[in-house]
Amino acid sequence: MRAAVITLLCVWFVAGPVWAKQAPIPPFRTPAGPTAATPPFRGPESTPAEVTPAPAKAAEVPAGPSAAAPAVQDREAPKANLDFDAFGDSDKPKPDAAQAQAQLQKSLKIERQSKRRRNMLLAHQTLGFATLAGLLATCVVGQLNYYDKYQSGDFTGRYQDAHLYLSATTSVLFTTTGLLALLAPNPYPKPLKFDTVMVHRVAMAMATAGMVTQIILGSLTATTQVGKLDQPTLALAHVVTGYATLGFMTVGTLSLLF
Repeated sequence: MRAAVITLLCVWFVAGPVWAKQAPIPPFRTPAGPTAATPPFRGPESTPAEVTPAPAKAAEVPAGPSAAAPAVQDREAPKANLDFDAFGDSDKPKPDAAQAQAQLQKSLKIERQSKRRRNMLLAHQTLGFATLAGLLATCVVGQLNYYDKYQSGDFTGRYQDAHLYLSATTSVLFTTTGLLALLAPNPYPKPLKFDTVMVHRVAMAMATAGMVTQIILGSLTATTQVGKLDQPTLALAHVVTGYATLGFMTVGTLSLLF
């Protein structure tokens, strides 16, 4: 029995290494997981594989005094200003409450003046056409009265009262029309220049002078110069002035229509 045990031990020590070379032991496997796999077990005579750890990749350091400087600069950089100045008034001082209130009152005043001026000028135009028609009728009746009194030789006086009433009515219309134009507010004054408005003003100024002259000549002819030799001459001057006044007023009225 002792001899058999000794024989088995001798066989194990002699044939063991040979068996190990012919049938290597499979590597030890660990359950799948986040840990790294255990390198395979090798026999006594196998040389363990030299595992050289991969060199750590050097951190790329950007050129400059500090690697963190750009990030700090980006964080500290001011945000872009998206405001824009379309009318170039960003540098102008903002008006205070008093100035804003004054500007509002000025705008309201201009609006009221504009509305009143529009209404007054509309009445001016309406009365202007009525005055022109009245002046035309006065000139026609005045011509008939002059002919009846100074040229026909047979004075009947049938046109005298009509001429007097037409003259008074036309004078009142003319004065009212002129006052409406003169008293109308002008919130937007314009420089003087030669245009239709200037033609209207000049023509109406001449018509005003003609109206004043007619009133003076008519009064002298009908009162102080009655029966005198120069009475027909004054009457003729009165008629001529009436036609001239009618012409100036016609030009002044039509100048605003074209």
